[in-house]
Amino acid sequence: MAVVLGKQSALRVWDSVVAGGNCCARVDWNAPVNRGMSPDQRIHVTPNMPAASQGVTAASQSVSFAFQGARDYRRTLERDTKAAVKFLESAVAPELAPAVRDRFFSDESLIHTTVAHARLRRAGGGIETSVRKGPFHPRSFMRIEDGLYVSTPEMAFCEMASVLSLERLIALGFELCGTYRRASTFGLARYDATPLTSPSALASFVEKSPQFKGVKKARRALPCILAGSASPRESELAMLLCLPYSLGGYGLPHPTMNAEMPLSKNVAATGRSSLRCDLYWPAARLDVEYDSAEFHSAERLLANDSMRRIALESMDVTSVNLTAEHLRRASLFDEAAQGFARIIGKRVRLPGDFRLKQERLWRELGIVSSDMGLLPTMGASDSSELNERVSPVSG
Repeated sequence: MAVVLGKQSALRVWDSVVAGGNCCARVDWNAPVNRGMSPDQRIHVTPNMPAASQGVTAASQSVSFAFQGARDYRRTLERDTKAAVKFLESAVAPELAPAVRDRFFSDESLIHTTVAHARLRRAGGGIETSVRKGPFHPRSFMRIEDGLYVSTPEMAFCEMASVLSLERLIALGFELCGTYRRASTFGLARYDATPLTSPSALASFVEKSPQFKGVKKARRALPCILAGSASPRESELAMLLCLPYSLGGYGLPHPTMNAEMPLSKNVAATGRSSLRCDLYWPAARLDVEYDSAEFHSAERLLANDSMRRIALESMDVTSVNLTAEHLRRASLFDEAAQGFARIIGKRVRLPGDFRLKQERLWRELGIVSSDMGLLPTMGASDSSELNERVSPVSG
């Protein structure tokens, strides 16, 4: 008997992966095998806090895996997937749910499991069962321990395509490819984590998994997902600025997320050899930062805003700060976005229904603006005239 976790439950297990040890993002399936992981890279899946309160520390219960490079990692996933697919032919015993919940989760949420046939569904007992029919991608599941398998991050992304809106699926992609974890397991969001996957790995998995409900939505999401976001707000800013007009964004070209900028010797007063830019457009040498003590406290301690701006300006980089006020007032964000477009050289031509699409995007991301409804509705000709009038945003 085994349990195969999917959907939200699989994501919550991956959410608990310790920042320094995840291997998934280190594997580029399109690269030669010898460019994969080093032998000492591991995955650590940490149980929830109640386990520690029962006299057993989380560290002593951690599940750890070591892989001898990318080839070994692939083979392990392929072996685990074959085993998991066999277990999908068995019904999930309801009495297993409490044990799984106590092992990995800290609340009474449903345990999302996967089976191969509708006749194997089981209701009640804290279990929600999804039916998944093959063929399966050869790297769909990973064994966490004896009798427990979880969908890989790529598999979970495909599963969630049938659950989430397109906008929220894109946001999930940013998180899976980013360096932060949402607050779904321990109550506090965590940063400086290792990405769980990459946009190219997601694209490869989706392309080879046409049987999924929601695969069309997943394909639409893929071109919008960027790697390297360090916080939920950075992901949201990238989406608000760069999603196409049809999804409520301003259609700006994709920036590099958290690009590292080496500092020249004459600006070493910052005490750093380099700085990171939240959203950076290399061709325009534009850096857009989101001011947040929560996300940037470490960097702000080493280099305050003025020193940071001076350092970047000495390298001909325009640095602009956005604040929470820009997200509370859509009019301010609109002015900033139009200014960024001018700096980048992007001609903004907003369609007539843009404000409706924009309002939906903000709502889906959980961003509440006090003046969204007051923004002017404009056609392409109006927006092009506005684009001519807007001056670059000052730092």
